[in-house]
Order: sequence, then C-alpha cells, then structure tokens
Amino acid sequence: MLTNYPLVFVKFSVLLIVLFTIEVAFSGNKGELTLRQQIRASIEKVKINKATREAAIKKGRDVASFCAYCHGFDGNSIKPKIPNLADQDPTYLMDQIEKFADGRRKDFTTVMQQLAKRFTREEKIALVVYYASVRLKPLSQDPILAAKGRPIYQKRCQLCHGVRGRAKDGYARIAGQQPTYVITTLKNFRDKAGDRSSRVMSTVTRGLSDSDIRALAAYIIGL
Repeated sequence: MLTNYPLVFVKFSVLLIVLFTIEVAFSGNKGELTLRQQIRASIEKVKINKATREAAIKKGRDVASFCAYCHGFDGNSIKPKIPNLADQDPTYLMDQIEKFADGRRKDFTTVMQQLAKRFTREEKIALVVYYASVRLKPLSQDPILAAKGRPIYQKRCQLCHGVRGRAKDGYARIAGQQPTYVITTLKNFRDKAGDRSSRVMSTVTRGLSDSDIRALAAYIIGL
C-alpha cells in the first residue's frame, strides 16, 4: 500500500485541480447559468400538462423537417460527424440553438446560424420538446475499447454528465452519441481548435491522448 501512495496522491491531486478549475469556470459564468434557468422555465410551461406538451411535440415534428437532412427525421443522425438530437436534454438543446442564433456558438454557422435565426422562440421550444420525446437508437460498441474508456469517463465526465451520460438541467446527454462527432469535438476542445470554445471542456480534456479520446467515445456509445 505504501509503495502506491505517491501515485494515488498524484491522481487525487490532479482530480482536485480539475474540479477546482471547473468550479471557477462556472462561477465566472453566472450570467449563462441564469439564461439556462430562464430557458428551463419556458420549456416547463409547455410541458406542464398533456395537452400543451402534445401540441408542442406535434409542432416540433414539423419544425424538425428543416433539420432532417443532417440530424435525421427523428433526431437520430444519419451523418457520423453530426450529433444525434433524439432524447437530448431540452434545456441544453435550446441553449445551443440560442447560441447559434446570437453568434456565441460559431461552429456549423453556415447552416445552423441561419436556421436558428429563422425559427421563432415558440418553434425552438416546440423543436426541443419534440426531440426530447424521441427514442435514441442504439449504436454498436467495441467492448474492449469501451472498457478502456470507462475509468476516463468516471474521472473526467461523470461529474457533469452523470453516471449514465443522461445529464439533465442544461447539461448535454452524451449517452449513445455519434462517436465520430464525440472524437472530433473532444479533440477540438483539447487543442483549442475550431470555432467552438469552452473553458470547462478545455480543462476536462487537457492531457487526453487521441487513444484516450477514442476509448472515451467508445464507452459513451453504450451508456
């Protein structure tokens, strides 16, 4: 036990640093958290009873036709580099749509910014309520690679995204997500490349190798 103490101490120290950095990042971003709370309240008003929820789902299904070419008619992506939207947390998805609309999110801007600006707020809410109601189709998983990704997920991702990758309250559902999309996104966060940035995700992905990220994506598929 004593011979392993230095290694355990180092791992624990690294974990504390990651958690502290995440806490600092969130505490400096209270305005964004307030916006998420407002978004959640708007969505809950629609979901409060069966009639308004079903009306929103019906309307959202129609709006989703604009998204089907990339994300699939039911939110199950038909392109590996495009994320699934089926069964996504509605607050998170609405927040991302708003970020595309006002320019805070700059990746995929050629298509996404135009669509996000085109939709009314009512249509956006209906869209995210619809996608949240759709079942996510399972993807095939490499069990050996996934086993390598499990401890990485538990250490790096579980705090925000949950044990099963089905986080709520404004965090993304990543369970069952397209692996190519996950790999590309995590590499961009790690390398601070591309047009999407996040202090939290850059911190979480720091030090991950390409093989770590592939293993992580393989584990996430099966959550």
